Amino acid sequence: MNEKTVKIKELFDNLYLHDRQLTAAEKDFVSGCRKYFQKNKQLSDRQIRVLKDILKFLPTDATIRYTNNK
Repeated sequence: MNEKTVKIKELFDNLYLHDRQLTAAEKDFVSGCRKYFQKNKQLSDRQIRVLKDILKFLPTDATIRYTNNK
């Protein structure tokens, strides 16, 4: 396996972990990319970039805490 293939698999793993935060359209795109990757063993640079952007812009689950400083 080359380095690019490993990076793509890691990307799919990370997206799987955040599956609950994805929109329906994002899930469809990821599913389509996954099927394409399984069939062709490669993705285009544009597909990889979009998958990375999906991960990058996911909402965070961090709770914001405010303190009352008076």
